[in-house]
Amino acid sequence: MDLVRVKIKGIVVTPQYGTLSPGDELRTDPAFARHLVEDCNAAEYIVAQPADAEAPKVTARAAKKVSAKKGGAA
Repeated sequence: MDLVRVKIKGIVVTPQYGTLSPGDELRTDPAFARHLVEDCNAAEYIVAQPADAEAPKVTARAAKKVSAKKGGAA
């Protein structure tokens, strides 16, 4: 089953997940996500980021500094 990620905007009380607070992220089925977003206006969809976008970029210069601090050859 595919799950949808939503970010809660206010205090929400649900029978299946209990009380959710602003900023909570919830993975739920598409129908319940749509209910929270469209019917209740209590959440917003979270768009998935590509894996490389989440990883910090390390420059060659920064990598040399880390290697030198750890005693490695740079």
